Parts: sequence; C-alpha cells; structure tokens
Amino acid sequence: MNMGGPSTTSEVQFFLTNLFSDPDLIPIPAQKWLAPILAKRRTPKIEQQYDEIGGGSPILRWTREQGEGMAKILEELVPGERFKSYVMFRYARPLTGETIEEMKRDGVKRAIAFTQYPQYSCSTTGSSLMELWRHRDQMKLPNGDGIEWSVIDRWGTNPGLVEAFAQNIEATLAEYPAEQRSKVVLLFSAHSLPMTVVERGDPYVSEVAATVSAVMHRLGNKNPYRLVWQSKVGPRAWMGPQTSEALKGLAKLGEKKVVLVPIAFTSDHIETLYELDLEYGQEAKELGIDLRRAESLNGSPVFIRALADIAADHIKGIRNGEQGHTSVQMGLRLSDALIKLGVGNGGYLPDITMRSPAYDDLTVKLCGPAYTVQMVDAKDETSPKPKEHFVDAASSGSVVVIAAPAAAKNAVWGGLMTAGAKARGAIGVVIDGRCRDLGEHRAQVFPVFAKGSSQDLVAVNPGDMIIGDADGVVCVPIDLVENVAELCRKGREVDDRCMADIRAGKGVAASFKLHRGK
Repeated sequence: MNMGGPSTTSEVQFFLTNLFSDPDLIPIPAQKWLAPILAKRRTPKIEQQYDEIGGGSPILRWTREQGEGMAKILEELVPGERFKSYVMFRYARPLTGETIEEMKRDGVKRAIAFTQYPQYSCSTTGSSLMELWRHRDQMKLPNGDGIEWSVIDRWGTNPGLVEAFAQNIEATLAEYPAEQRSKVVLLFSAHSLPMTVVERGDPYVSEVAATVSAVMHRLGNKNPYRLVWQSKVGPRAWMGPQTSEALKGLAKLGEKKVVLVPIAFTSDHIETLYELDLEYGQEAKELGIDLRRAESLNGSPVFIRALADIAADHIKGIRNGEQGHTSVQMGLRLSDALIKLGVGNGGYLPDITMRSPAYDDLTVKLCGPAYTVQMVDAKDETSPKPKEHFVDAASSGSVVVIAAPAAAKNAVWGGLMTAGAKARGAIGVVIDGRCRDLGEHRAQVFPVFAKGSSQDLVAVNPGDMIIGDADGVVCVPIDLVENVAELCRKGREVDDRCMADIRAGKGVAASFKLHRGK
C-alpha cells in the first residue's frame, strides 16, 4: 500500500484530483468542489515536472519489483505457503478497489495490508486503510470482500530498514575524501504534514524522528545531522523546518557539504527525483553547497529482505498467538479502532476544527455523550419545533452537536449560547457549520469545534472599512459606518444584559425574550 504516482503525464490530473480529494492528507474547505479545480489548475505545472524526470513516476515499477522480490524470499522463510504481492495505490492506478477486485478474481482468502509508509500517519497509512475498509463495506458481503485481512501498519525502526538506509548513506559519504566525511551534514528529509494533523496527536513526526535516531546510531553518530520536512502545499501551517529553509540556514553557517537522505520514502518518485534532486539541487548550487543525495531504497537487496522478514514475523506472530492482526499501537487510535470495527471513515467528522479555547491548545480534550440539534431553514414549517431553546435543554456533561443546513451562511452559535450551555453543565459544542464570538468562547474557556466562523466573500470597494478579529474579517460599506456603529452599540448593550441574566441562572430563551424581544 502506498500513495502511488502517475506513470505517464496523461495520468497527472487524475492523480491530483484523487490527492486533493483526500481530507486525511490535505484538509481543505469545500473539498468535494475545490479538489477538481485545484487539480486542474496545478496539472500543467506538475506535468512539466514529470516531463523533467522522464515522463512519469517510477513508483509503480519499484513497488512491483520490491513486492515480487519479497514474495520469493517469503516462500523460503515460511515453507509450505504460496505468496503473491499486489500493488494497492491510494491516488493512482492500481487503485484500492481495482486491486481488491483482482484479488477476488485470483481467489485470495488471506491477505496482509502492508503499508509502504514505514512511519504511521493518519494521513498516509490511515487514509489507505480507511479506503480499503470503505471498499470492503461497499461489497455488502458477510465478510466484506471475503478476505481475512491483517495489517502491518508501521515499521520505521526495523533493523533491516535501518541497515538499508545506513548503507546508502555510507555509499554517498564514500564519495567524499576520507578526512572530510565526518564533517558532512546529513539532512534527513521527510514529507511534511499540516500542523492541524500534527496537533491531533498524529505519531508520524515522532516515528520519523525514531527512524532518524536509529539510523544515526547505526552510523555511529559520527556526522552532524538535521531532520527537515518537504512538500508543503497551500498557505496553511505545516511541520517544519522546510528542507529549502534548512539549506539556506546551513549556508549561513558555512556548511558547504550536505547529503540529502529521503528518510520516509521507500522508492524514487517526484518528491525525490524532482523536488530533492532538481529543485533543492539548484538551490544548493546557488548557495554554494556541494549537495549530494543518498540513493533511495528502490531495488536494495537489504531492503527487500527486510520487507520479507517483517512479513514473515507478522505471519508467524499471528499463527503463534503472539500478536494481533494489527500493531498494539494502532489499537490506541480511536479512528483506526473504529475502522477495524467497520465504522465508515473511522468515525471522523471532516473539516471540523477547534476554534476555542484556541486553535492549537493541545491540552483540550473533549469526551462526552452527544446532545444533537438539527437546525432547519426559518421557512421550514414541517419539521418539529422544540418548546424551549435548544441550549436550555442541554444536559450536564453532554457535548452539544449541531447540524446546520448545508446552505446556511450565518453562524449558528455565539457567545451567549456558550454561556447558557456552560451554565447547564455542557462540556463543549461541535458544529457542522459556522460559529461567531470567538473572543467570548475563549474568555469562558469553552471548547468550540466548527467548520468556520465567516461567511461567503463579499465585494470590497475602495474606502470601505475593514474590521478584523479572531472571528475573521468584515467589510463595512463606507456609507453605512455610522449606522453600523450605532446598531453595534445597542446590540452590545442588549447582549450584555442577556449575558448577565444567563450567568445568573435565567434560561437562554427567557433572556432573549426579555431583552431581544424574541
């Protein structure tokens, strides 16, 4: 199992569309609609990059070679069994569903989902496993696809993998004069992740660091080194430092000899052949750095033997009852556990992120029974209406979960609602929609998770007043400034009186009726 890549330039747009459509890898708003647009816009540029590395990605060829080599060795390590390797890519052909169909035609009854991302991330291995389980569910069979599956979900410190990396690094260091080798900086480069993923507790960063530590130990810790991150996409914050910035920093320090090591990839593809070799190679040249790259694992016999050893140990461990069908670590991750139990998407609610107490407060945890609220259009006369304000009905210890109409543009949760929910003992709110008054939620230290806090883009004319705060940015037409200021003053006074009543124990509905008249 791997990300995959377009084997020819004609497959680039298909690949990019699948890539941008995956919220586990690249979380973006309105993903279903934006993904095809982003893919189409980026296709010409990415096609040119693939042209510069030979017209396509070699990842399918290398993955097949590695898998076939592993299967041959497995038949020696596990006598009496026959093995066949299949390639299952997430974004390029052969796609997950295509591979499952091939396996069914071949009569496969037992299979191992062997991720070729050595270090686990929900964005890579997790996404691939979710896709696998979705296809199994779609088949509507008593046992999914009729295949007994087990999973090798992480192996970043496997001795064979570490040895393969180390040998390739040593081979590159050998290109330097003996007296210079220990001074060469090793720059371990891994694919970066959005900080929203990292801050959820994704183990990828720590597992990549563990691989680097193991490789450096095998090398005797003789060289200075850094772990850096590449392939950032879009304006959002990603894990850093970026590889490009690290090269600039080394140049300022006077470090002129650097070996790049792709530490999270198992074969060459565009991130190594174009990004590392061409882009960073040119940057290094301009910075006066002698940059060389350790060869990717590709057809390394040491690496292929490591794959076979990992698979053999996995098979024997399950047979002997020494291990389960996944790693122990995987069972600790909620979404992965739900995937194993057949829950679609691993229970993950896409595109909803923490807005309060802060965007990046890792100490905040939310766990409680859902109190669900379905909002409808004000003109809807058929749906049942509660007798009291929904906030007043929230129970102590519950999490308010609100589903706003898909077409709703306005926020459905504000600071007064937080005050009411908190007064009734609710522990947080999750909104499939928008919220407002972030400052008030944060002042009350109340967990708020939502899709956003702003509306659709409006026209901005010269001279209009632009107002920005934690909730976002508002444009006030210049001819309405005085009217808006007066309405805001009156509204603030009303809301202050409502807030005082709610905190004193009066219900939200009663406070609104008294002071807002509704």
